[in-house]
Amino acid sequence: MELVADPDNKAIFIPSIRCPYSQISMKPDDQRLYRLIAQRDFIAGEILYSNESLTIPANYSIIIEVNGKRHWWIDDMTYMVNKGGGKKEFFYFDSFLQHSCNPNTLKVYHSENFYDVVAIKDIRVGEELTSYLDNRKDDTTVDT
Repeated sequence: MELVADPDNKAIFIPSIRCPYSQISMKPDDQRLYRLIAQRDFIAGEILYSNESLTIPANYSIIIEVNGKRHWWIDDMTYMVNKGGGKKEFFYFDSFLQHSCNPNTLKVYHSENFYDVVAIKDIRVGEELTSYLDNRKDDTTVDT
């Protein structure tokens, strides 16, 4: 079987995905998925970190290197958000922020791709960080 280049199949390689903040770590779980873990306590309303996402055409794929160890094809359904209009959004290290219907963080957007991640309830050291997938239209409030 001969492999033929497909001009509609585009890939972006992103080397060295790491969490740049000492108060958050990326840790693998039993299923070799990464989770974001608090390295200190946070109080409700506190900004945990700021980040900027990458918007790419929907027909592109992303391949990453995590902590210098492995290359992955990123699963669109798990690690990206469909923005509509033929585009999707990738959040770099923040793509490993796991979904929860009862999240402890919220993304507060300042522009199309720049946002802060804010604690919406108290978070203890060692606790996994979770978020609703895309809360730009969410009415989630911060517990105070």
